[in-house]
Amino acid sequence: MATAIQKITLSSSRDIPFNKLVLSQANVRRVKSGVSIEELAESIARLGLIQSLQVRPVVDAEGAETGMFEVPAGGRRYRALELLVKQKRLNKTALVPCVVSDANRAIDVLCYEPGYTLVEKLQTLSTKFRQQQASGEMPVNFMRHDYDVSCLLEDEGVRAFIGTPEYRAHKADRFRGGDEPNLRRNEAFRLSDPATRQIYADAYERTRALYYRDRPSLDAILAQLDANLDGL
Repeated sequence: MATAIQKITLSSSRDIPFNKLVLSQANVRRVKSGVSIEELAESIARLGLIQSLQVRPVVDAEGAETGMFEVPAGGRRYRALELLVKQKRLNKTALVPCVVSDANRAIDVLCYEPGYTLVEKLQTLSTKFRQQQASGEMPVNFMRHDYDVSCLLEDEGVRAFIGTPEYRAHKADRFRGGDEPNLRRNEAFRLSDPATRQIYADAYERTRALYYRDRPSLDAILAQLDANLDGL
């Protein structure tokens, strides 16, 4: 008798106002060696929130959603955002990128590690570019990843992480299948065809509302990438 294959359900992504988020009592992780909440808040102020919060709907006694969301994973990032709100550097209704899971689904606590996030952003750019070229359809908010990579490359800690054994191991784990790990040969990071570059430049312009601060042009980001590709 054939075994039924269980279907995979992916969590949805959305932007949620900060004042609709509450920290889950299950999120008890308070200290991470070497990085304080204040330092993380400064990193977010400088780079934006590179890694989304993991959230799930808050429900009432009858199981109906209340419109609020609890944060069972990403509590340090939540507290850093909360600090920025208290400092009046971030509006309490600012939209926060979140990954929303079912209210009853367990969520693993993720770490905010910008160096590892860079690798994941690079792999996402590679995969999404390959898929876009095959389908002709631009993924929603795809160009935000170019901006995030640009911001991460400005971070001294991230630059120090690039090329380390941990960086290479994480990259080898992430770049599988059809993704070219030699970024100098990967068109996702070069966009050498003028028509393709224009399509991506237009898509980048359409996402201007997603950014926390002044953003470089796509040509500037590609030039920045080109200067770093051999090390990445």
